[in-house]
Amino acid sequence: MLDALFEDIRAYKHCAKDLPFALRPVLQALETASPRIIGRARGRKVHEGGVPWSDKSGERLRGWLGMSQEVFYDPRKVALIGMGLCYPRKA
Repeated sequence: MLDALFEDIRAYKHCAKDLPFALRPVLQALETASPRIIGRARGRKVHEGGVPWSDKSGERLRGWLGMSQEVFYDPRKVALIGMGLCYPRKA
């Protein structure tokens, strides 16, 4: 089920004409993952690196959740999906 959803997400091109960067959905999830975290659009660092919440907001979120990086970035354990599928630009 997630495979089909991720295929659709990766095929999404609606915002391509308005962005200064190539499309790059940044997410991780397997059906076994719990919790499933869906959050705000990512920043440039995450867009460039391709790892969800790999910036200051991720450090803060991991701290609030009391999770190590190993657990947080294990797609079998934690699903991470941003609300914005495209990098939203600075302004």
